This record gives sequence, structure tokens and C-alpha cells, in this order.
Amino acid sequence: MPYCITLSGLSALCALRCVRHAKTRNAPYLTRCDLLSPSAGEHGRWSTKRLSRQLIQANLSPLAQVEISNPLHIAVPHESHRLRIKGVRNHIYSSGLPPQAFVSLGDAIYASSPELIFVEMASLMSPAVHVLLGMELCGCFSRHPNNPRTGDITYFVEPATNVHKLRALIQSCSGIKGIKQAKKTLDCVVDNAWSPIEAVIATLLVLPIYELGYDLGPIDLNVPITTSHGATRSARRPDILFRGTSVGLNYDGLDHVDLDSVVRAASQHALMPGQMASKRELDDALHQARAGILEDKHRDRELMAQGIKALTVSKEDLFERGAFDRLVLQVISALETESTYDYSDARLALKSPLLAKLRQDKLWSLLPTNEGLRATARLNRFFALRSGTVEDYLLQKGVFERIA
Repeated sequence: MPYCITLSGLSALCALRCVRHAKTRNAPYLTRCDLLSPSAGEHGRWSTKRLSRQLIQANLSPLAQVEISNPLHIAVPHESHRLRIKGVRNHIYSSGLPPQAFVSLGDAIYASSPELIFVEMASLMSPAVHVLLGMELCGCFSRHPNNPRTGDITYFVEPATNVHKLRALIQSCSGIKGIKQAKKTLDCVVDNAWSPIEAVIATLLVLPIYELGYDLGPIDLNVPITTSHGATRSARRPDILFRGTSVGLNYDGLDHVDLDSVVRAASQHALMPGQMASKRELDDALHQARAGILEDKHRDRELMAQGIKALTVSKEDLFERGAFDRLVLQVISALETESTYDYSDARLALKSPLLAKLRQDKLWSLLPTNEGLRATARLNRFFALRSGTVEDYLLQKGVFERIA
């Protein structure tokens, strides 16, 4: 019999991403259980080498390099059950958790449930990054286990959990590290995000101003809007819809339009202009690209016919300095014609040059690019030189005299 262990925290999150990255149907993380005591099985003693081998056999290779600089996080029910081997960090859960707060991953390996992972990560992440994690857990995509920022994204996976389940576990916990932060950030988490970029945009729209968000009120993601055309009926889904209004946003990064294939086919045809095969390849690539663009136009037109005003967010709106602020001003103008939400604080915050600079770095820090790392470093340096929270500093500078 192999070792019986329960992963927690960062290790549990990595394991969950491994499972979702593999697109496993009837995913084993849906099998709930209570926390078990670790067991050395037939070996009778613990060994880092054997533990690593078991993780590899369980298709959890990203966790197999167990060492002090890259510890494996383990949950145990009592102090006396701690694993005393190099590279293992123990987290004791003797009380404070509801029943079945853990899940089975098979091969005698267990892990914190998606809901418990959300709580455990609260003390390790900034509020914005923590909201993004919630969007991922409640969404239809999964980040890469080894490289969550810039690694490959897995799409069209079942949500690991939902906001209702997150709230139920949080309300059932007591005395667990991270619970206070989890309660705050959960208010910004929304179900059904389909991509990391969509989740980033949604996070910034709902985050409080003192967390460098826009605070534009509650939103819904990918809500089906029934449309009619001719003898058929279908449902279109705006990426983001401001709750209780007809105002929405669609992200058109053209990632679904394979322009690279067009460029490659055009280059090949230029080298061999007389070959019919290269001409057909170019025609096919152009046809596919045009089909993707037309699909977006048809979606926007059909939503407009149903009274949905879906503004377009382009990739340039995210990467060009100040562009997203300008877009948000347009969104606020549209919302003010039909929403009872008070946007005066949001408008005031958009007038502050200091906030604009910090907010731009916050946006860039959340994007899945290497530039995001540099933006994160700039924000960390900025606030490391100042005492207190972001909110404290901005109040001190008078940015929030009215907002506070």
C-alpha cells in the first residue's frame, strides 16, 4: 500500500490544476472526504524519494521535486501526525473545518477541496490575485500547474466549485488562517469566467477603488441572451453584463482568429506563387480568419437587437497606458442612463493622476505576461516605501477625501 497523504495550500492548488489541465472527466476532485491521518503504508517509514515517486505515478509530476526550497504542503489532523522529513511543510487542522472539506485525487493522495484552497490561499495572495483565483476555481479554464502566469491555459473544463459553495464553506469555518480575507474577496468573485483575460477584466471592474479597481457594482459573466433570427433561435453570451442593466462588455482579443496561420500561408505562397497547394492553404486560412471575425460581428448585432449594449474591449485597451480608463468612462456613461448604482466615486477616482498610474500597473500586473511581473515589482516597491495599506496611503494623500 502506498503512502496516504493530504495536500494543502499551494500543493493542493497545483494538484487541482494538474487534474483540470488533463481535462479528466468525472474529475476525482468531486469526491469529498474528511481529513485522514498520513500513513507510511507498507514501507513503515517516510522517504522523500518514495513520496516523489508516488506523486509522479499519480500524474502530479509538478509536485515531485520535494525539497526545502520547494516544499510539499501537507494537511494533518493533529500535531502528533506531522511528517518530519525534509521538504515537507505541515499544516495542522485539529478543528475549525466543516465535514468533507477535502477531496480524493486517487492513488491514496488527498487534497484540500477547491473551497478550502480558496481560503488557504487568501493569506498568500493580494486581494486582486485572490479574486482571480476565485474566478478560475469557479470558471471554465485552468492555469498551468508549473507556470500559472504565462503557461498554457486549459479551456472548456468544468468549474471546480462555485460562489455558493465557497460561501458555504467560509461560513462553516472558524479560526482558520485566511478566513477574514476570503470573506472580503469572495464578494468580488463571479461564476462562469471562460478565460484568464475575461477574469482580469471582471476583477478590475468589481474591485473596490482602494484596491485599485473601478467599483462598478455587481456583474454576471457569460449569461445567455436569447435571440431570434428567422425560423431559428439561439443564445448569445456577452462576456460581461452589469447586473440589472443592458450594458455589457465583450473582449475581442482576436485570439480565436488564427492570424498567424494567415501570415504563414501568405509567406509560403509568396515563396511558391505558382503552386496550387500553397494558394489553397492561403485561401483556407483567410476563410477561417474571416469566419471568426464575422461570428463576432453577428454576435454583437444580435445582442444589440435584443437591447444589449455590449462595448468591445480590445487587447490594445489592456496594454496601452490609460486606454482602459477611457473605456471605463464610456461604460460609466452608458450605465448612468439606466442604473441606480452611484458612480460618483468611480468618476472621482478616474480623475486622480496618482490612481491612474497605480491602477495601470495593477492591470498590467494581473495580465498573463512577463510585463505583469515587472508591474507587480513596481507596485511592491512603491508601497514598500510607505507604511500602511494602499487605502491608508491614498487617504493620507487626499485622493479619497470624498471617496472615504
